[in-house]
Parts: sequence; C-alpha cells; structure tokens
Amino acid sequence: MPSHVRIDRGFIVGADQTAYFSWNWFGDDPPDGSNKGPVIFQAVPKNPLQGGNNSATNVLATHDLAVCRAGPGEPGSPEVFYTFQITNGSSIDVPFFLEMIMFDDLPIQTFT
Repeated sequence: MPSHVRIDRGFIVGADQTAYFSWNWFGDDPPDGSNKGPVIFQAVPKNPLQGGNNSATNVLATHDLAVCRAGPGEPGSPEVFYTFQITNGSSIDVPFFLEMIMFDDLPIQTFT
C-alpha cells in the first residue's frame, strides 16, 4: 500500500528563488541498492497557523525529479537517491512541508 509522509524540517524557499534537494534512504536498503520508488515529492505551503505566510499568494512548483544511483566510491554507492527542485513563484518567502508518496510496495512488471 502506498505511504504518504509529511516532513516538517523548517523548509523555506525565498521569494522568486529555487531550492535544490537531494533525498535518500542510504543504509535502509539491501546491498543491491534497491530504491523506494516510484516516489512523488511535493512542496506544500504552510498555512498561517502552521507558521506560513498568506500575505500574498503562495506558489510552489516541484519539478525536475531525477532518479539517480550513487557511483563507485560515492557515499551510499550503489543506492538510489532522488534530486528535485522547488521553485517559489511568489513575491514572499514561503515556509513549507515536504510531502512524499511512496509506492515501493507495488510489484514490478518487466517488459522486454
């Protein structure tokens, strides 16, 4: 069954800025470097009661998701990690949660 995770680590992206992220589970997988995917990442603006700022429209775009594998000699090799960007299209700094939906329990159907 997919799992939905909301992470609050004080993330903030500045007005009209792009933040770059890398996410991994190094050490949690078997030695073959199995991944957690497919994974969906999303930035969710906080509301004022959660420490958010609604003095202007909050526009956060999560994009350029890449599934990567660490190379020889790199930390976590050969495990899978994910990179993505979050762009703030707002005129104000926006605090946000990072949400992940993981589908790692889905069976893989291989086609050749």
